[in-house]
Parts: sequence; C-alpha cells; structure tokens
Amino acid sequence: LEFFFPGNSGVQKLGGVVCQLLPLFLFHVVIRLIGITMESLTDAGWVYPKESSGGLFDHLSRYSIYDVDVGALLGTLPEMPPLILMAILCTATGALTVSDRFPRGPDGDPAPMEALNFDKELTTVGVSSVLLGLTGGTLTFHTFTSIQLRLDGGTHRIGVLCVPLFVFGAFVSNIPFGHYIPKWYLSGLFMNTAFHFLKGALLSYQSLPQEYWKGYRVVSLQYVVTLSAIGISIFTSPANAIFAGMVLSVSIFLVQSSQLSPVVNVVMGNRVVSRTKRPIWEMQALRREGHRIMLLYLQGQLFFGSARKLVSVLDAALAGEEVRYCILSFARVPSVDPSAA
Repeated sequence: LEFFFPGNSGVQKLGGVVCQLLPLFLFHVVIRLIGITMESLTDAGWVYPKESSGGLFDHLSRYSIYDVDVGALLGTLPEMPPLILMAILCTATGALTVSDRFPRGPDGDPAPMEALNFDKELTTVGVSSVLLGLTGGTLTFHTFTSIQLRLDGGTHRIGVLCVPLFVFGAFVSNIPFGHYIPKWYLSGLFMNTAFHFLKGALLSYQSLPQEYWKGYRVVSLQYVVTLSAIGISIFTSPANAIFAGMVLSVSIFLVQSSQLSPVVNVVMGNRVVSRTKRPIWEMQALRREGHRIMLLYLQGQLFFGSARKLVSVLDAALAGEEVRYCILSFARVPSVDPSAA
C-alpha cells in the first residue's frame, strides 16, 4: 500500500487493519466460491456453533452466585497482586516518560502547552473496562506511551473507547460472530500479538544503556531481567513472571543506587559563581567570604540508601570550622523518595 500511495497518512493508520482483515475476507470468498457451508465447517471444528449470546440480561442472570467455584476463585487470588502492581508501574513510568520526552504537544495542537490530564486517560480506561466487564470480556490494557498521549493529539482516547463500544454493541445485538470467524484466524491474531511483544522484548537490548565489566561490554542487567521473565512465563505463569521481574528490577535498582554516590561535585563558594549578574560589591563579598560556603551538587534518585551516603558526605564537609553554610543543588535529582527523609 505504501508503494502505491507514498506519503499517505491513511495508509499508515489503516494499513494494519486491512492486513488483519484481508485473510478473513479471502477465507469467506473462497468458501463461497467452492460451495462450503458454515454448517459443514462447524461439524469439522473450524468455527464455533451458531449460538447467540442471549443478550446482556441473559448473561447477567444465567448463573447464580452458588454456581461459583470457590476453590478456583481462591486459586486465582495470588496472581492478582502482581497484575495490579504491574498496571500501576506501567502507568507511573509511562507518565514520567511522556512528561520528560514531550513537554509540549505536537504541531497543530490547539493547546500545545496544556498539561496532560491523566485523570481523563484513566477515566476512559475505566469506562472501557466497565463495558467489557458487562459483556464478560477481558479488561483493556492501556499503555501511557509518548506516541499515544502526545503525537496523536489525544485521539487515542476515541480508539480506546470505540473498542468496548463495539464489543458491547456486538454482545447486545445477539449476533453469533463466533460462527463466522474461523478459529485459525483468532489463533493467528493472538500469535501475531505474542510475536510482537516477544520481538520487542528480545530486541530491547538495542535501546538499553551500554554496560562494561573489566573493560568488556556486557549485556545490561535489565535485559537479563527481561529474559528471566520470558523464561518464567513459559514454564510457570505470566503472573509469576511479572512478580519475579519486579523483584529483580527493584533489587538491581537498590544495589546500583546504593553503590552510586549521591554527590557528583563539591565546590567552595569562592570558586564558583552563578549565572545571575551581581553588582561588584557582592562579587567582592563572595570572594572574601566564599570559603564559608560549600556547594554540593547531587545526582540520581534519593532514597534511604543514598540518603545515608549524603549524610556522611555532609558530616565530613561540615567537619571544618570555616564552613558555616551548605547549599545543595537538586538540578540532577529527578525525584526524592519519602524514605530519604
């Protein structure tokens, strides 16, 4: 499509949808041409039987609370905390990524300096999840990526909301969609999604920072965590992989942060000047009394481990009798954890 319509934005937006629906369209064309009926495909196991969903109220009233398998329900509870924690981390890290990489909107945005409203994003996902939950479907997995939130000007909310509206409308309409969609097509969609995520995970080392050990370039520890999570999900369950990945990532973060000094530079007040233009008498006073001022330039995230090192540096810096004032620069500190207090 890009070859026949170069530079067409519609091809980029609709090309993926066309490629996904084309096999289904060709399937129905072929079976119509050779005279195969849907009933024969049902008997052969290619499609699901022609049964309607029964509508929304039938779905909600068909089963009783006494039909619930309590043992199976309790068996799924241990898998819930990792999934919830994973969703929270995705939201938090995605929000930080967007705010850092895209401080303003794209060209043509009517309000380019308007701050992102993450409450609207979560509200959209919540409404979508409620609609899908009423139909018995899976909840939407919404990612806060920089492309979704900034480059498209917020139109992704319409797309996220259209998915549950379509599913909800199809469910209420009582149309047996499963009878007209072959099983191999559904399997192909799931496999395509799995290969997409797997490819991104296996090639993530290309975007990770380089690490060296004794002069040799080694694989990033975060990439090792990714491979470990993939292996655990294959041999156990995705919930165990999510939990193990979070534990390993937090452990690596704590170890690396505790080894890194929070103070990147220490300068006396008579050795450095700010960018502010000052009168000559203030400059003379700084040269004369600047040795009583010490400036500490901090770096990285501050938490309980790095805060202890910072206190040690402060105690050593203020050990001399001449230093009376200490100024801390937080320009390179992205965040301060409450545990650092």
